[in-house]
Amino acid sequence: MNTLDCRAATYADVSDIYRMGVETFQQHHQYEWGFEKQFLLDLLDSEAERGSTDVAEIGGRMVGFLISAIYRPEHEEPSCRFLWFFVVPEWRGLGVSAALLHYSMRKYENRLGIRKFSAALWVGDSATARLVAGFGFRRTTSLAVWAKS
Repeated sequence: MNTLDCRAATYADVSDIYRMGVETFQQHHQYEWGFEKQFLLDLLDSEAERGSTDVAEIGGRMVGFLISAIYRPEHEEPSCRFLWFFVVPEWRGLGVSAALLHYSMRKYENRLGIRKFSAALWVGDSATARLVAGFGFRRTTSLAVWAKS
């Protein structure tokens, strides 16, 4: 039986994550939006101090990823912002994004004590908006930033 597993990305995952991200986001939205392989490598090199990339697998096949960054503003508690959610189209609507979000939030809470989260969504991304709202996030700006603290 194929089970859904979430884990931190490794260097071996970077090419697949980059390919999926570029094919899905950059090509779809027709502009350069900063999804670079070096950014993924930098996150891995930072050992979760700057953020992380988590992946979802079913039967050993990568079916999604979630990229996040940690913000440490002066005089404020650190927070995590979820930047890029992606699930392979044939696996959408089956709980993959929810599993990734749950995994990532628990990881940040348990390892770094982070309890404040936000998610940057594409305007009109109603599926992801429903997902994060189900986790207690609420819309905070007109730029589709959702937060949970």
